[in-house]
Amino acid sequence: MNVSDESGQYTLLLIADAGYTTEFNKLTPYFKTGSPDSTNNLAGFHLVKDFAFKGVYLPSQLPVTLVSAFGVHVTISSANVQAMYKTSNGCGVYYERYQLPVFR
Repeated sequence: MNVSDESGQYTLLLIADAGYTTEFNKLTPYFKTGSPDSTNNLAGFHLVKDFAFKGVYLPSQLPVTLVSAFGVHVTISSANVQAMYKTSNGCGVYYERYQLPVFR
């Protein structure tokens, strides 16, 4: 999914720095490579790849679950939304933190 495509409408989940760092640190052990840069790139990609959705969902209209382009079901709580930002092709929904489920 190319969220820079202006002909489409998208909703992006945005996470504050501290929340992002917490979840990023949980993922890095699963993406260890030969270099820290590669590990960070892989973990960062896998953290945010499921936070873009086709269609515009305002906080008041957020369903309990959204399905990412990769088929991952992402649980959403509109009560945890801190802010909403309009973008040129949709919106960004800002969370202070978002806890990813980690399956072992």
